[in-house]
Amino acid sequence: GTLPVLIAAQSTRDSDQAEDQLLAVGAAIEDIQSWLSDANKTASSEEAALQAAAKDLAAVASSIEALQSSIDQQSEKLSELQIEAASLQVQKAAQADSAATVIRAAYKRGTASSLKSLLSRDDLNRDARMRHYARAVSTQQLSKIAAFEATLNTIAENETELTAGLNELEQQQAQLTSQQSALLAARE
Repeated sequence: GTLPVLIAAQSTRDSDQAEDQLLAVGAAIEDIQSWLSDANKTASSEEAALQAAAKDLAAVASSIEALQSSIDQQSEKLSELQIEAASLQVQKAAQADSAATVIRAAYKRGTASSLKSLLSRDDLNRDARMRHYARAVSTQQLSKIAAFEATLNTIAENETELTAGLNELEQQQAQLTSQQSALLAARE
């Protein structure tokens, strides 16, 4: 009669061991499933961050392109203004020569000539016309010179503003390039 009791005791022990092993395998499976779930969450999070970085990188690249286009336009405008300034300098020199000629002619006629004509009463109408003409030419030349100087001042102001704008755009481009590099580094 002891054999069936021994077999039953052995069978109970084997059953308990199998149950313990089954519980251990179940716990290991749960651990692996938990680890896989965490890994999927981490991968999803990293993938979302990578997609966000790609979007940021595309936005920075677009900003750089727009900024480069703006820099190119400002540079072209600056070149046009520099050409216009050179042309106006040439005009100013021509007007200065013309004014110098008028002043020289008036000086050559001088006060003695005007006084002599006035005292001798020789051709007063001609002298009056000449003085009137000289005054009109001088006034016209002075107004042209003033307008020209105002134009030069405006060009100088525009050139200063464009240069400042160009410098600012170049700084923005440098910042965007730096951001783009940082995003590329973060992406890798």
